Amino acid sequence: MTTNQISKSNSNLKTTLKITVKIIFSALLALQLIQSGCKEKEITEPIIPIPEEIKPGRRDYEWKEYILEPSFNYYVRLRSMWGASPNDIWACGQAYLSKSQVWHFDGTTWTESGDLVPDRDQTSVWGSSANDIWMSNEVGKMFHYDGKEWTEKTRLKVDWFDYVLVNSIWGLSSNEVYASGFCFQPFPTSKEQNNYGVVFKYDGKEWKQLKLPIRYTNFGFVRKDRDGILYLAAFNSDSGLGEIYSYDGVYLNNLFTFNDTPYLINIAGYVYTQKQNKIYRLNKSGFTEAIELNNLELPGAILGGRSIKDFFAISKNGIEHYNGSDFLQIYPLAFRASVPAALLFDKDVFFPIVDFNINKTRILHGKLNK
Repeated sequence: MTTNQISKSNSNLKTTLKITVKIIFSALLALQLIQSGCKEKEITEPIIPIPEEIKPGRRDYEWKEYILEPSFNYYVRLRSMWGASPNDIWACGQAYLSKSQVWHFDGTTWTESGDLVPDRDQTSVWGSSANDIWMSNEVGKMFHYDGKEWTEKTRLKVDWFDYVLVNSIWGLSSNEVYASGFCFQPFPTSKEQNNYGVVFKYDGKEWKQLKLPIRYTNFGFVRKDRDGILYLAAFNSDSGLGEIYSYDGVYLNNLFTFNDTPYLINIAGYVYTQKQNKIYRLNKSGFTEAIELNNLELPGAILGGRSIKDFFAISKNGIEHYNGSDFLQIYPLAFRASVPAALLFDKDVFFPIVDFNINKTRILHGKLNK
């Protein structure tokens, strides 16, 4: 083989090696990109969660009753209740003596505690924790409990009116609390002093009145859903009609008008009401039917629940429980007895029963069996 032939052969070999290296490098790069793409897909592809099945609520409660014994055997009619735990509950309502208008439960005993609150005529109580609790009264005074003592923080006011009566306090957190009711003037001197419904909001610093369109009614319950819509249950004393409104921050819409006192409950972020023999879930533009009660007659009092398959309501004869399939009376009520509220924990339920037969309040405590 000549020198030129050897040189040409070496040149061809080098070229072949270069091509081979390029092919191998390209193959490795492609493999790496494919693997990288697979990994990226594995990381970024959204995981669709499997909806958790809502289990039917249990009904195997053990029941215990407490009869509140106010000083001098005067009457007491509790209407609102809130607790941080089954061993730390506050309740308030009407009573002849101011000391009997607020009660506290420590897990064993209910104690008159109205003397701890600076003023009387309390109407509602709600808290976000054991050291952050609000209580209202009939002239718009707002009291706060910090875990040690009750103090008067402010008095809600509306221009041209002497008083604001708060019917209900409810919130989502320590920085979002609502108080609903109406402003009134005992001796009005102009049309501008006609009573109308009001709502105040606490933002963690101060209470401010929401700028709602004026409705000449009395706002009772206030609730908010997971979509940010505020709902108000009202009762118009002039017409005798119940009303339910939705408020999205701009518009106040009338969703319902009927001949009953309206109730609202919040279950798992949704707001429900009851009309005649049906329970509805509310939304911004209206409502959807959630449960048909068939032949069960409820006087409008749906009390609250842990889920849509585990909630409580009042029939003419007792406290009813719905487990997703049917209603069952789990506790009978005597004639002339009413249940204005419910307080629910994971294993415990509390109901204040205003018993007009004895003119006192009985507290019903139910605890699920282990």
